[in-house]
Amino acid sequence: MVLLGSIVSALSALLSAIRTTTSIYISSSKAAVLFIILGLCSGFYLADSIWDLWAVLGMSFGTYAVFVLKGIQMRIGFLLGAMCWLINNILVGSIGGVLLEATLITVNVTTIIRILRDNRLAVELKDKAVEL
Repeated sequence: MVLLGSIVSALSALLSAIRTTTSIYISSSKAAVLFIILGLCSGFYLADSIWDLWAVLGMSFGTYAVFVLKGIQMRIGFLLGAMCWLINNILVGSIGGVLLEATLITVNVTTIIRILRDNRLAVELKDKAVEL
């Protein structure tokens, strides 16, 4: 991102990496708020245009999802973040970034569908077991 001239994207990606590492050890809404504030402040300070803030928005969605949400809600948060990052990568002209986010979106949608299907199947099996 730096070589494409998008300092805000590069900083947001760095914060995302640090955030994800931190989330392995800490699961806290306070940590989420801290990372989101850091991202918003640095993003607004460094942004050259409103379009630079797509990366900040994507980082914010992902941060909230990784620290606060679980299950399908977390996946939807990741999906929203990936969509923001996809828009950012299209705007900055990052072909690799576009391909990465398109892959992440596909994986998240597939995972959401599988979780929903598995949950529905578990309920059906439970209902059949109760009938017996």
